[in-house]
Amino acid sequence: MLFTKEFLQEAIDDPVEESIVETSRWAILYEAIFEHEGKYYRTNYRRGATEMQDEQPYEHDDAEIECVEVKKVEKTVEVWENVKGEQQIVSLMLLQRKWILKMLIPK
Repeated sequence: MLFTKEFLQEAIDDPVEESIVETSRWAILYEAIFEHEGKYYRTNYRRGATEMQDEQPYEHDDAEIECVEVKKVEKTVEVWENVKGEQQIVSLMLLQRKWILKMLIPK
């Protein structure tokens, strides 16, 4: 669905969800979900990364911007976790390495 640049600038002021997609030295790319007439839409926009990069959302986009209708779904994610105690061993090994390097490198 097409939305005007002005409408989207207001919609992202209070998004349903917002996340950072990518960062660079000059700008941060965001993804936002907003609600319009009972439906939810996804949009992407950029902001300047620092106070010296004065880039506002949709500043370089066309007057009308295509946004995709989305819906929230629940997903199950599997991740790998350390076996109990393994994290402590890794941490101890790292501490030992730091101590050895500290002893070897003269001040």
